[in-house]
Amino acid sequence: MHTLTAEQITENWNKLIRIINETFSGQKRDAILKLHDHFSERMALTPASAKEHFHNAFPGGYVMHILNV
Repeated sequence: MHTLTAEQITENWNKLIRIINETFSGQKRDAILKLHDHFSERMALTPASAKEHFHNAFPGGYVMHILNV
């Protein structure tokens, strides 16, 4: 199973937040950032799948998947 270090998870999370800030503006950006801020710890650590044999089924896999899409 693939694993990410705490530093990699943090780096990926920060990259996602930067992309949100660069992509959206106004109320839409504010709403998206509010959602991500509220669930930041859960979202940053969530695997992309609960099934071990699916891709990115490891802590931090969800954000890694978003960044790869």
